[in-house]
Amino acid sequence: MLAAQDWLPFGLNATFPWFRPTIGLVASDGVGEIDLAAAAEVYGGGSFAARTLTVGASPTMLTRHGLRLMVTPVGAPIRRLDRLVAPGGTGTGSVDPAVTSWAAKRGLAVERPGDRRNGEFGFDPILGDLARQADRATARATAAYLEYPTAHLELNGPAWPWRPTGLVGAALLISALLGLLATFLGRLVVRRHDTRNTRPVSHSPQPATGRISGTRWGVSNRRGG
Repeated sequence: MLAAQDWLPFGLNATFPWFRPTIGLVASDGVGEIDLAAAAEVYGGGSFAARTLTVGASPTMLTRHGLRLMVTPVGAPIRRLDRLVAPGGTGTGSVDPAVTSWAAKRGLAVERPGDRRNGEFGFDPILGDLARQADRATARATAAYLEYPTAHLELNGPAWPWRPTGLVGAALLISALLGLLATFLGRLVVRRHDTRNTRPVSHSPQPATGRISGTRWGVSNRRGG
């Protein structure tokens, strides 16, 4: 369950997912179910800090206890990956050579954050890697969301999720600029409307009426007569 201090980093990552990295999860035959699930949950659905795509040398693979999973084969068209992570195990010997060759052609190295020390569970090294690659606040919020204890973990990395925080600042700045632009355009339209509806006042003298002119002529004629 998320505590009050965990809601903000969790909400930032969930609300502002743009520019987050895409992580390829290498699924090899014999991988532990918890190791693979931990990587998918921590990197993706539990933290929203990255997109995940499970890849493998073939379209299907068998887990350690005989669960057959469908994955994206490395020969298929795959969007750009920022990292390639092989959950669980030790070393790189369990990764299919076809995957390592495919990764090398794309300038990627197969990372093994799942190499864990004695007594560590499958979530421990993945949460540690999340703290290093993203930030400690996101790692703690993810563990709280998964109801996983963190007192025994050594979390090192940035303190705060600055990527979504920067997006919040950019969104507020753009909103303020759009508001100013709308205000300026509104005032401009009102000013043009007032200018068109304003008529100039004429100050030319009024011509004399026939009645007044006739009266003057009458007075003049009487005096003349």
